[in-house]
Amino acid sequence: MLLALKERFYITKLEDKVAKFVRQCLLCKYFMGPRQIPRPYGPLLQANERTEVVHWDFLSLDEGFGDSSYLLVVQDGLSHFCELFPCTTPTAYVAAEALTLWYARDGMPKTLRSDQGTHFRNEMMKHLAAAENGAQLFLGLLAMSQRNGGETE
Repeated sequence: MLLALKERFYITKLEDKVAKFVRQCLLCKYFMGPRQIPRPYGPLLQANERTEVVHWDFLSLDEGFGDSSYLLVVQDGLSHFCELFPCTTPTAYVAAEALTLWYARDGMPKTLRSDQGTHFRNEMMKHLAAAENGAQLFLGLLAMSQRNGGETE
């Protein structure tokens, strides 16, 4: 990156600016509270077709949003199309219901990615996956590290 910039532009203190940019890259790091945690090195899971990879996570809302304290964000990995599901609590039931609505419209995703919260790792989700012939997808998801998730943040 540094050489490509030097060939095309003159920027004072370019090395420092590139080093700062790389340190603050949010593709390589994600936030856990007030601190950044680097992602493990390895290939990124990227979608090549719609609903191949679907990211999902619960987002906590501040007070003032009525009865809905949480929002389930479901995002397609290719188009970045998001669907939002407001709810009062982040439960497996809400996650299963949202996933059912998602694949009734778009089909069953090949891969589901989450931060591995308990609402995504339980018997209800396993039964839902098995009922929709997607058990292998969920088993692959369950084996993923929590540090690999977080695209919806």
